[in-house]
Amino acid sequence: MHGEIAACFRTMSRTLPVRAAFGETEGRHSSPRSAYVGTFTSDDSGICFVPDLKEGFYVVTEIKALSTHKGDYLPRNIKVETGALNKVVFTNYEYPILVIKKISSDTLKPLGNVRFRLMDKYQREIGIYTTHAETGQIVLTGMDEGKYYLQEIEAKEGFQLDSSVREIFLSWGKTSVIEVKNTPLASLRIRKISKDDKSALANVTFLLYDMKNNVLGEYTTDNLGVIELPRTFPAGKYKLKEIKTDDKHVLDDQVRTIELRASETTEIVIENERKTGRIQIAKVASDYNEITKDKEGAGLKGAVFEIYNSKMELVDTIETEGSGGLATSKPLPLGVYGIKETKSPRYYFTDGEMFYAEVKVHGDLIKFKVKNKPVELEVTAEKRGVTETMAGDSIVYTISNVENKSNVPLEEFYIRDQLPTEAVRLEKVWTGIWNERAKMEFQIKTNLKTNYRTVRKNLLSTNNNEIDCSRSALGLAANEYVTEFRIVFQDEVQPGFHCTTDMKVAVKVLDTVNNGQKFTNKLDAGGRYEKEFIYTTDGWTVVPYNRPKGDLPRTGW
Repeated sequence: MHGEIAACFRTMSRTLPVRAAFGETEGRHSSPRSAYVGTFTSDDSGICFVPDLKEGFYVVTEIKALSTHKGDYLPRNIKVETGALNKVVFTNYEYPILVIKKISSDTLKPLGNVRFRLMDKYQREIGIYTTHAETGQIVLTGMDEGKYYLQEIEAKEGFQLDSSVREIFLSWGKTSVIEVKNTPLASLRIRKISKDDKSALANVTFLLYDMKNNVLGEYTTDNLGVIELPRTFPAGKYKLKEIKTDDKHVLDDQVRTIELRASETTEIVIENERKTGRIQIAKVASDYNEITKDKEGAGLKGAVFEIYNSKMELVDTIETEGSGGLATSKPLPLGVYGIKETKSPRYYFTDGEMFYAEVKVHGDLIKFKVKNKPVELEVTAEKRGVTETMAGDSIVYTISNVENKSNVPLEEFYIRDQLPTEAVRLEKVWTGIWNERAKMEFQIKTNLKTNYRTVRKNLLSTNNNEIDCSRSALGLAANEYVTEFRIVFQDEVQPGFHCTTDMKVAVKVLDTVNNGQKFTNKLDAGGRYEKEFIYTTDGWTVVPYNRPKGDLPRTGW
């Protein structure tokens, strides 16, 4: 006889009651005509109460558990009896929770985008998981209790990968927190500059080694002279060596030990010495110097040279010193240089022509021996005239062969004539014609005025200027007369400057000159070179004869 009975199904977890769904099927002792009873869901207390069942055998199966728990899907056979509370218990275990926290070892801040591999107890891959971008965490559940393995497979950029395999044990209903720290990596910036002008050097190559001399990489500076290495190096010490530089600089093959600090960019500035050479000049005399008494080949100090680069920019100025007459430039970059003497030693001169030197090899000393020709100072002048004259006559002197025979220009060039005023008076002067155009002044001294007075100026040397030297023309007093005159050139006269048409001086012999009384007209001419004056002198002597006074005495019979 079938009676109405009730059955109770309880689903229990190891912690709190859970809700689950159950289904009923025919039991092994039920009639083949038994049918499906229904699907039921446990309440908040974990109990599912099924009333009004007929007595008999039933099969109860859990068909859906909560997502946080592992379902108990093994079917249960139960005999339902009349007048009894028939019950069957299903136990659900709460899944373990695995929390993986990724943080920086120095700041303890979370690190996102780090990838981990989770493996089962046989180290078979379960899945690849990535830490949250902001929280740096991975939260996993749905695994059974047991042993697992965890391995970091991809670190956050700028941090060192921790690839060690960690063994973990997960328990039902418990949260396991695994904290994995990553060490920040270091980076390196290399700046390569010229020691000379601090400009950037491109295409300089370095090798980076670890402390065991293993090569970690080869790197080359960019157009800004910089190598910027990514943050991929663990903090610690490294070795750096330059293996190639540009053609204009010296290779710096020093092995440098550098220390990289975690989460920092270490910058190192390396200067390269420019390949340079020097230019040395020995200044010597080409011949014996009459003024300084230097012998041929003697070293000369005081010569100044200017050195220009290929762009005609002045790069150095040097001056010869010491008994050897040496001058040495500062270190100059490789290249071609023009050298020009701008100042000669005293009483020497140069042609001022530029000559050239090429510095080809680092450390070169390019030597030159430069000869300076000694200054030769010489002036010539001659004065000629009649040898005899009569009292009261007018005579003319010729001033010829006046020339600057020096090999240098002369300043304050002059010709001076000192008159024998006891015998003559000046009448006229012709300045002659000269081979180069220059301005002249005609100056006189008188018996009443001992200082020179300019009576004509801006005379041109290319004209044979006639100068009236009469008392009225010169504006002299009644008892005043010229004692000497000179022609002074206002311009510098060059070597070889000379008179092409002779100068002439006309004088009148005084009536009072005595018979046979000799008188000499003195001449000097010269000029100045720097502080040295050079001059020459000449003169001409005339013998006057007076006419007899009264009748001559008779002779003979």
